[in-house]
Amino acid sequence: MVDTAKITRYKQFQQILDRAAAGSSADYDGLGDFWNKPLSQLLELELHGIRLIAPAEAPVASCCHGGSAESAAESRSAKSGLVRGLRGQAPFDGSQYPQLPWGGQTVPADEIVFIADWIDDGCPAGDHQTSFEVAGTTTTALGKVEATNVEAEARNFEVYAGSPNEYTYKYGELKQRMNLDCMAEPELEKLRWAFRELYRFNKWPEDRRSYNNMALIHQNHCQHGWERFLPWHRVYIYEMEQALQDVCPGVTMPYWDWTMPQYCPRNPEQGSIIPPAYKAYLTEASIEYLEKEAHPHLPHKVGLALLKQMVKPGLRYSSQATFFAAVEAMTGKEYTEPPYRQNFIKALLDGNSLWYPLRYPSEYHKPGTNVQQKINTSIFHYQLAVRTLIIPLTRRDRRLRQSPLRTEIAVCGSLEGDSTQWMTSLLSQSMATC
Repeated sequence: MVDTAKITRYKQFQQILDRAAAGSSADYDGLGDFWNKPLSQLLELELHGIRLIAPAEAPVASCCHGGSAESAAESRSAKSGLVRGLRGQAPFDGSQYPQLPWGGQTVPADEIVFIADWIDDGCPAGDHQTSFEVAGTTTTALGKVEATNVEAEARNFEVYAGSPNEYTYKYGELKQRMNLDCMAEPELEKLRWAFRELYRFNKWPEDRRSYNNMALIHQNHCQHGWERFLPWHRVYIYEMEQALQDVCPGVTMPYWDWTMPQYCPRNPEQGSIIPPAYKAYLTEASIEYLEKEAHPHLPHKVGLALLKQMVKPGLRYSSQATFFAAVEAMTGKEYTEPPYRQNFIKALLDGNSLWYPLRYPSEYHKPGTNVQQKINTSIFHYQLAVRTLIIPLTRRDRRLRQSPLRTEIAVCGSLEGDSTQWMTSLLSQSMATC
């Protein structure tokens, strides 16, 4: 019996990708479910600079009439990033990006051929195919899917699904940046999850979203000491936020309101140095990793001491120095040195990816003697705080216009000389444009 349903091949193409991407919230660098966009837009789209559907070209002469066999053999679909991505071909073979669709199911080979044929036929919008019913039944034996028989990168690449009760932003809706200290634990975990994904991308050196690549931009091109300081960092943090949203679309870069009472802006030596969400801490899972998976294994009695004295009370530390000082006091110096030290750092990063091992707020080593000093009232505290102003915010920007900011900058200026006038001028110009 002939199936006369008037469904176009273009619609079938969309249905194939809808099925494959079901349950995924991958944002595709802001493109969303690009296959459902109008055909005219789809034909022009690029994903990380890769044309999803190759442009139509004039027919190439065959090898019998002056053309090369190679150029005659390479079809439009073979040049299309979409088809290459569905087939897991470079650069979607794990070398730079995972196979398409991200966070979804692999598209069967026959459906990829269907999409490729549609592209080679010129991506028509209005044609439809006729199919015939075949007598008999077909059964397919499905093997049991286990961790050992699923390709590693396909298994690991996923997009944060979130809670069913969580608010989901609509496409194009303005997202709200939040005060870090006002975020609930599920919101913080979503942010930590997104950062873990950027760390995981480090295994693909050419993926611009990887944490290493984002950090190198700041390391090699950071603008300090002149008028581009604030605008450059606004754009930089916006790009960082875009990378996070590519793996977790609902996440936003939070801000730190260091004028809140717990930070004691007037007497910072009496306040919390950085937000708790940025501090290092161990969890029960961390202790289990250190005792059973890390090499060398952490002795059980040491893990038990840390569990009782550090994990159960929920202690957090602003830096490596403060954390390892506590470990030494609880267990002895032996476990603060390599190779135990590296294992601890890995456990801390796995537990809280918002903590960073090379961040030493309010600490430095005194030149000459190398004696560690705490200087909460120094430029090290306020430089870190000033950097939280570089994101264009909403309510907080209005508050800052009336805050005692110039007084705080004066503290910084007393140690850096002419920096007071320069920084105050920059901040005044920045807030005037908010």
